[in-house]
Amino acid sequence: MRQVSARVAAAVVLTPLVVGGSTAASIARARDALPTSTSHVRAALIEASALTSCLQGSQDDLFTPSGATTAVSRRAAAARLGSCDTDGFRRTAARLTVPRAAPLQAAQTLRRRAALARAVPLLQQAAADGGTARATGLGAGADAARFVVAYRSFEDAVQQASVLLATAEAG
Repeated sequence: MRQVSARVAAAVVLTPLVVGGSTAASIARARDALPTSTSHVRAALIEASALTSCLQGSQDDLFTPSGATTAVSRRAAAARLGSCDTDGFRRTAARLTVPRAAPLQAAQTLRRRAALARAVPLLQQAAADGGTARATGLGAGADAARFVVAYRSFEDAVQQASVLLATAEAG
C-alpha cells in the first residue's frame, strides 16, 4: 500500500476548509452589503422625487390650459427649469453600486440583489434624462418637445426604480 505524504494530506484536509471559509465570508459580505445598497438607492429616489417635482412644475408652466405653448409660457417654464438641480441627483446616481453576488446565496438575497441590480442603471438613466430635460433650455418649440420626451423618460425610469426598490425591501 502506498503512503500519502504529509503535504498531500494537509492539502486534502485544508483545501475544503479554506474554500468553505472563503465562501462563507463571501456570502456574509454580500448579504451585509445589501442594506447599504438599498439605503443608497432609497436616497437616490428621494433626490429624484425632488427633481421630479421641479421638472413637473416646468412642464406645467410650459403648457397653457389649452395645451399650447407661448413665448410667455416658455419663459416661465425656462425660469423654473433653471432652478432644477440635476447635478446632485446625477452624482448620487453615478455612485450607486450593487454588491457582487456571492457564489452561494439564499433565494431571498438573490431576489433583493437582482431588484437592486435592475434599479441602479434605471436611476443612472434617469439622471441622464433629467440632465437632458434641464439642458433643453426651452427656448423654442422643438426644445419643448425634447424637454417633454426627456422628462417622461426620466419619470418612467424613476417609477420603475421605485417599484424595484420596493421589491428589494420586501425581499
